[in-house]
Order: sequence, then C-alpha cells, then structure tokens
Amino acid sequence: MKAGDFDRQFEDAVDISGWLDLSKAKRLERGPFCSQEHAKFIEAYNQSFEQDGLPLEECRGF
Repeated sequence: MKAGDFDRQFEDAVDISGWLDLSKAKRLERGPFCSQEHAKFIEAYNQSFEQDGLPLEECRGF
C-alpha cells in the first residue's frame, strides 16, 4: 500500500445521515414501540444511571 491509497479507498463513501434521520422519523411515526414492562425497566435503568450523568434511554407510548 502506497501513501494515499487509504484515502482513495474511501472516496466513494456515501453519506447516509439523511437516510438515518428519515429512518428514525419513520420509527417514531409507528407509535408506541415498547411495552409497559419495557418502560418500567427503562425507568429503573435511568434512575440507576442518572446520578452518573450517563445518557438516558427513552420509551414512548406508555
């Protein structure tokens, strides 16, 4: 491998950020996606990690 070969391998990379945003929006349109049991688990998870400043999970639809 010569200098610059690595960069050339990624010239055809595709930006999928728009697709990911659309995919996330479509999932949210579907409505509730977790059960109350899952929501309770997420609530307990959030309470246990909130003090550490870690990112919290979210669950819609309960």
